[in-house]
Amino acid sequence: MLKDRADVQLRVAAAATALLATALLGMGLHLLSAAANVYAQVTGQTPLSSSGAPPPAFQSGLGLVINGVGLASGLVVSIAVIRMKRFTGHAHAIVASILAMLPCISPCCFLGLPIGAWSLMTLLSPDVRAAFDRHPDELDR
Repeated sequence: MLKDRADVQLRVAAAATALLATALLGMGLHLLSAAANVYAQVTGQTPLSSSGAPPPAFQSGLGLVINGVGLASGLVVSIAVIRMKRFTGHAHAIVASILAMLPCISPCCFLGLPIGAWSLMTLLSPDVRAAFDRHPDELDR
């Protein structure tokens, strides 16, 4: 029984750590993109272009909105990871795993999709569900 408990804790911790890394990377990319969007708004050109052409749609107000949504979802995922590591908030962790898989708000295809799917599969396994149903202090015994 102790081995099963340790296995569940290890699986959840691994998935949570990977999910957190994805969220932090996504938030960093959204911050960089927001800086490029602000630069495009202020100067009227893209950071890597000196042609004076108007900025594309994603380097405008729409881009800033997408960056804001991406930063907010990264924050939600980060909070869910903290709860996930404590074996509380099972539904919140499932939502965070799904958020990590969505395009435009996470590093979706390269990291978010596989890590979100892995985390979701881990969270939906019966032994992990049972661990979330127990009181967190019972996992240490």
